[in-house]
Amino acid sequence: MFYLLDIEENEKNFRLYFEFYKSHEELNENDIIPILLNHDVLSSYENFKLSYMIRKQAEEFPSTLYLFGVGTKIVGTVYVMQVDQHTANISCIIQQKYRKKGYGTRAIKEIEKLLFQNPEIYYAMLSDISNLTHHTITPKIAESLGYKKWKSHYIKENPNITIDLTTEKFLRYK
Repeated sequence: MFYLLDIEENEKNFRLYFEFYKSHEELNENDIIPILLNHDVLSSYENFKLSYMIRKQAEEFPSTLYLFGVGTKIVGTVYVMQVDQHTANISCIIQQKYRKKGYGTRAIKEIEKLLFQNPEIYYAMLSDISNLTHHTITPKIAESLGYKKWKSHYIKENPNITIDLTTEKFLRYK
């Protein structure tokens, strides 16, 4: 059984994210926005949550972070960020021990189901961020999901919107 948990949906989901974050062997404290607070005042969980909230408030476009689970295990995270009014970027990190089992592909498919229900999202984008981190979207995964290479990204049109409808909506915004 596959599932996505929106970490902002409830406190339990956010605590699961905190536990996942702490145990993830590829992440460390330096990934969190540094906050100069006395640790006697805030617990590590409270500091983590505050850092997340500050980062979230600084975003120009909305984003959502999901935990991706299989059975009773949280195997990774899926981050969806709107990069403009009509395009959403999908990033997926699967823990090392769960890679090459199809979980990344499945996570992206699950996110697409949610994204493409929104008629204002014309495109989904997968970024190849290997130049920034060790995480990369492989061409094999992107192409198997119907994405087309464009510069350093992979782009997929919302299958629920026709090209004519997309063009018509785009022209209205001009």
